Amino acid sequence: MKEQYLELVEWLNDKKKMIQAIPETLDLIDNDILNSLLFAEYIMMIGDLSGVEIEVNDDLLEQVRTLALVKSNYFVSA
Repeated sequence: MKEQYLELVEWLNDKKKMIQAIPETLDLIDNDILNSLLFAEYIMMIGDLSGVEIEVNDDLLEQVRTLALVKSNYFVSA
């Protein structure tokens, strides 16, 4: 699972052309790392890499707001 989580982090860094790695605790929404189009891709990547079916509900935003939350919610053994 760790490799899949790291692949997600690398994907996000590449998409945003980040010079420095995105801190795990950075709020990706409030800091404009994710826009609406990239958010949809991000959710699909989380699902694909974790093997977990992502349920779109009222709690989803809070479950994926930071990389730390994604790690604990979808990549438990990462």
